[in-house]
Amino acid sequence: MLPSSDRPLATAIVVNYDAWTETVELAGRLADSTAARAGRLDVLVVDNASPAPPPPVTQTWRRLPLSGEALGWGELASATSRNNEPPRSLIWWLPRPINDGFAAGINAGRRYARSPWLWVFNPDVELDSSTIEATLDWLERLDHNRHDHARLGIVGLRLTNPDGSTQPSVGPFPTLARVFRELWLPRNQRKYHPPERVDRGRVDWVTGACVLIRTDLLDDLGGMDQDFFLYHEEVALCRSATDRGWIVWFEPDLRATHLHPLQNRPVSTWLRVILRHSKLLYFRKHRPSWELGVLARLIEWEARLRPWTAPARDRRAWRSILRLALRMRRAEVRFPLGVRVRHLADEAVGRPIPPAERVDCRIDSVHPRPRGPFLGRPGSWSQPTSPPTSTTCHPASTPPPESPRFSR
Repeated sequence: MLPSSDRPLATAIVVNYDAWTETVELAGRLADSTAARAGRLDVLVVDNASPAPPPPVTQTWRRLPLSGEALGWGELASATSRNNEPPRSLIWWLPRPINDGFAAGINAGRRYARSPWLWVFNPDVELDSSTIEATLDWLERLDHNRHDHARLGIVGLRLTNPDGSTQPSVGPFPTLARVFRELWLPRNQRKYHPPERVDRGRVDWVTGACVLIRTDLLDDLGGMDQDFFLYHEEVALCRSATDRGWIVWFEPDLRATHLHPLQNRPVSTWLRVILRHSKLLYFRKHRPSWELGVLARLIEWEARLRPWTAPARDRRAWRSILRLALRMRRAEVRFPLGVRVRHLADEAVGRPIPPAERVDCRIDSVHPRPRGPFLGRPGSWSQPTSPPTSTTCHPASTPPPESPRFSR
């Protein structure tokens, strides 16, 4: 094992939004592990402006400044009596002023990571100590053979349901042909390969509920794409990584339990707006324009027909989806991105947006973002030579009244 003063192998990042019970349990289990106490694993909770107050246990966590000006990890690296500290004190906490999505939370956490790998979690993931140790051992072996695996950038774990059955977690890249095929499949089989057909090896994409990401990969891509508020951001990450020559890998010997996957839950009206937006945005960024046009037309027809049978409370949301499809099909420049997507979904179901939470967003285009590496210190993000082709927001500090918990 590495001594506590050495750089850890991985930084566990748990992105939380109003799921404090699950977040505290997962972060505590990670911090209690032998790997964390030996300095092989750092634990960081990123809270995206949860409306509920944090529980008392967070008072023992080490709070990081949002700006990243203070190098909090320096304290962690220089701690020589780490094994004698209370387990909860090994948890770092980054409270953020706005809920602008899962990808934004990961990017914020990455600024503080001093490890070659990020281990990204949804709060509703359970894993035992043996899985933590096995994963760190696997990364250590990989690190020792770095020259043979230098381009291995994303690793997906095998996910299981609470009953022990294997959960779908690996899928093919979306195409228009697959969209039509998925129309005839049950919802829990649409995005993913059947688990029994997935073996160890190279894959298109893995779910972001529990995934290992090399920090060099994020630096190469300029971070995860924050234009996606929720869902499809991990697919877009894997697509961009593959295009840049990185390898996405599935490792079935590493396992975790995912309690509430999207495919096992009913889709709310609010979430339907988010999902349609994410799919349209993925096709605009990563598929040919003619495929985007057909998909937008398909969603447009759906949004015109579904209100005839939908409850009255859902019709406003379908009108919002219709406007999204029309804007995308007509290639309009102004298109909601990032936090504006959440605002759109809130308005679609009649949730007011507090005045203090209304942000000044300038939307230029939705082409892939310019790539720019992270710099070597927390909080520093190198600016590309041209302006980012994405949403530029100036957030306020008031959190929204409601938003879903982050769960794949």
